[in-house]
Amino acid sequence: MDDLKCGVLQIAEVDWNHVWRECRLLSDNFASTTGGCTLDALHVAVARLSGANEFVTSDTRQADLAARIGLLVIDPHPAPQRKMNHQQSLQRSARQSNGF
Repeated sequence: MDDLKCGVLQIAEVDWNHVWRECRLLSDNFASTTGGCTLDALHVAVARLSGANEFVTSDTRQADLAARIGLLVIDPHPAPQRKMNHQQSLQRSARQSNGF
């Protein structure tokens, strides 16, 4: 409740018919490429229709979908960067330059 009082969170009124239509469009257009499910599309649809510019999630499917429709994705728990030795770095660069 404190987050509501200080404005961190806001209660948004949504038109659920519009949300479900948007959810269906997102699913039809992106589910086969993102692997997302109905709940992923539903969360992203609500964000889009409520006018959000940012989308906070640690879920990779939701993040992929949100990014594809232009939302800035913020992961509150990013995975730590894996340290690579020089040989691993060269191998990674070679794979990237070969399209892998």
